[in-house]
Amino acid sequence: MDHFDRLVAEGEAYLEELCLRGQEESLTLEFKTSEDVKSRKLSRIDRRNIGKELSAFSNSIGGVLIWGVGTEKGPEGLDRAKYLAPIANIRKIYADVIEYSKDYLSPRNEDVEVEICESRNDSAFGYFFVRVGRSERELCPNLGDAA
Repeated sequence: MDHFDRLVAEGEAYLEELCLRGQEESLTLEFKTSEDVKSRKLSRIDRRNIGKELSAFSNSIGGVLIWGVGTEKGPEGLDRAKYLAPIANIRKIYADVIEYSKDYLSPRNEDVEVEICESRNDSAFGYFFVRVGRSERELCPNLGDAA
């Protein structure tokens, strides 16, 4: 079972496990936090970061973006999962990410899947995960609305 499948199956418990073991980022795994976790929408910086990650994964071997996990530098200089940073208004953010993911890349990568899990402490907060498949075409982020 890959990271995405475990995230969907186990939710926040799996995120806690990743933080406890200090899971390092890799070519196929990226952690991000929102610019403002209490905001009711994605900021331009957040949208730009999502677009860049979708592009990077699409143009390589694919991967999983986990949004709502903060990082620290590990001893080898790689970012690793450190703490949970659940996002406010997760259902609205989820709808926005679904909509934005259609327009982030030019041309579009049809192999993008987005899921969320709510925080056990407050169901208005949560995390989103994006699985991005490798594209056969070179894709670029469409940063027009994110600038």
